[in-house]
Amino acid sequence: MKRAFLFSIIIYGLVNVGTSQNIVKHSSKKIKSENIEIIDSNHTSTICGNILFRDNIRNINDYISSHPEYQKSTRRLQKPQSYNVGDTKGWWVQDAADSFLVLPSTCMAVGENCYIFVSDASWTNSEVTQTQIDELVEAFDNSTPSFPTKGIYEVDVDTYGEPPDFDGDNKIIIFLHDIQDDYESTGIAALGYFWAKDQFNDGDPAIGNLRSNEAEIFYVDTHPLLDIFGMNYAKLTLAHEFQHMIHYGHDPNEITFVNEGLSEVAEYICGYGLRSNSWYAENTNRSLLSWDYDDKIPDYSRAALWTLYIYEQFPIEILKDFVDRSHPGWVAFNTTLGSYDPSRNWFFDYIGEWFLANYINDVTVDSKYGYTYTPIVKPSMTYSHVGVLDAALTTDTLQSFAAQYIEFSGGSNLTVTFANVGGTISIKAIKQGDGTATIVEDVTNNPIYTPSGYGTTYNKIVFLLYNSSPDQLASYTYSATGTSISGSMELAYEDGEPEGYLKFATGDSSAVLFSGISGAKLDSIKVAFRRNGRIQMDISELDGQAFIRGTTLYGPVQINSPDSTATVSPYPSPYDNWVKVNLASQNIDATKDFVVSFLIGNNPAEPGIMISSEPDDSERRSRTYYKSADTWYYISDSGTPGNIFKYLIRAYVSIGGGTVAIDQNGIVTIPEEFSLKQNYPNPFNPSTTFRFSTPKDGLVKFTVHDLLGRVVYAENRNLFAGNYSFTWDGQNKLNQQVVSGVYFLRMEAEGFSQTRKMLMMK
Repeated sequence: MKRAFLFSIIIYGLVNVGTSQNIVKHSSKKIKSENIEIIDSNHTSTICGNILFRDNIRNINDYISSHPEYQKSTRRLQKPQSYNVGDTKGWWVQDAADSFLVLPSTCMAVGENCYIFVSDASWTNSEVTQTQIDELVEAFDNSTPSFPTKGIYEVDVDTYGEPPDFDGDNKIIIFLHDIQDDYESTGIAALGYFWAKDQFNDGDPAIGNLRSNEAEIFYVDTHPLLDIFGMNYAKLTLAHEFQHMIHYGHDPNEITFVNEGLSEVAEYICGYGLRSNSWYAENTNRSLLSWDYDDKIPDYSRAALWTLYIYEQFPIEILKDFVDRSHPGWVAFNTTLGSYDPSRNWFFDYIGEWFLANYINDVTVDSKYGYTYTPIVKPSMTYSHVGVLDAALTTDTLQSFAAQYIEFSGGSNLTVTFANVGGTISIKAIKQGDGTATIVEDVTNNPIYTPSGYGTTYNKIVFLLYNSSPDQLASYTYSATGTSISGSMELAYEDGEPEGYLKFATGDSSAVLFSGISGAKLDSIKVAFRRNGRIQMDISELDGQAFIRGTTLYGPVQINSPDSTATVSPYPSPYDNWVKVNLASQNIDATKDFVVSFLIGNNPAEPGIMISSEPDDSERRSRTYYKSADTWYYISDSGTPGNIFKYLIRAYVSIGGGTVAIDQNGIVTIPEEFSLKQNYPNPFNPSTTFRFSTPKDGLVKFTVHDLLGRVVYAENRNLFAGNYSFTWDGQNKLNQQVVSGVYFLRMEAEGFSQTRKMLMMK
């Protein structure tokens, strides 16, 4: 296992999420509710680690480990240093070419716990202002978003422990300069780093030819950090790098995973946010404690999520325990975790519960099965069987301390057979249904497993498989049979509620990726437009694993959009400008994954494709092609952290028989008649849920009456045909909690009415 304890870098940049997907996360912003424009193409993914100088770090480690006679006493304690505003000094830095140089600088601020030096070049080039410097001092010394009366210094010290003091001065030196990182050519910016060579004497044999500043110092970038990414990132860099400095003083031998995870959570504890787990959610088959320097983004994402989970499950004091102890492997983790309850086999128990929490994320099911922090992106399914349950024999391999998820939804009479499962693989079945509690069951190795209630109580089951071996791969196979759904199927990955549209340039494209359905033919495409006009559409196969259009299945053709009756937000529900393109006569094979895309032409009057801002579900089927960058992107909504924009584009496929619909929650049968089910729970306090069905688009009315027939609560909904749920929170029209007693819910829709009795019991 690779170790990195001497140094850390925070990097931001245009980084692809793996070569197989070729996407970059962008940040976009709502300008008007009915007209959303992209104004900022700087994504918010971060990388923190020993990236630029890791070879030098390894050399230091090798020297210390191969020289048992080497003692810390060979390092001398400097005479206390102190600086005043206006003092000048040259600081040693190392650029990306491994060249050392001295950067002349000036002390621009002195705080209670810090000096801030700025390189003369950065000051001359106006890369930082005095106002920004003062704001950094305020954040480091006095105030953070989470603790208005505590600065980053105090929060990190309280959380992780005291910092080292090699130079005899209790103030930390923060050196602002333009870190040489090839940002302009690569799009990757190193925002800051702590490098423990500065904790050695200049010329110490342990650091070889490296130059030391012989001080408690870390480095923060001025370009492009302060002028592009903003002050929030500068401040979280302070929190992140100061944790690394503290950690080095207590345990210089910590593995990268632990050290980086604690620095990620330092940002969160101070109130500057937590890295999204979406990078890790895209591929959970990565060994938990490992660190991949070549494909690093998911590692930081995984370390942040794991450390957040530990932070929420244990007293905060455990973070100090992780700082004070080395964790070269799972045994050390067991020692740290087990010190809080020796009755549990902590590490092995907690990795399984963590994998469950990442998918279930509901603390009402079990306190260990979720997070209080939001948003958490669900892991992508390794294999997904939607509607068609028969699955051929499939073989895969799990990394050590890694997980995969297999989903079945829709249909009935499911039987899944797991075979050749190694002794280190554990299998959990997560059973879910509308209005029912999530159930977790153990699945014995090599079983034929038939989930009870599937197709009735539960319409979805997800199998979690994880490998508890610390160092061995583990293989498994599975197959499945069941009664599959047949009929016309609607593939929808958004909620149908439009919020605006995105403006693009000529040659750009908007697209949605649809999963193929075994034995299916494409019946039609439906898209929600804004404005009248014409736009070009085509349908293509997916080219392998990449989001690239392959063989053309249909088109290109011009699609007409009529006038929309609603031109500004809020838009009507259901939306009035859906255009359906009939394709049944084209005999288009929908067995394989396919892409429906719309090309932006040079006509400014072209209709816009409506979008919906929704939580990032990690699948990111809505993509945008920027011709200028020759790259597919998904677009995040910076106005709602954790949300991405989804295009309102749907596909319909047929496999014969009745009618069903697939939405973002799984498969639900479009009913042949109206119905209102009995509420659950009943009796209830304070809220209860009714499941209901409507076979037609239109208005559905709900009223709650008391025993005297008085209307307590009323609500109207415009809905598409389908199955839904209605939740009453036990409050009346004045938002007051009702008293205990009997109440009646009445549903009315197009000549239909039905009433259900319920009991509120306090």
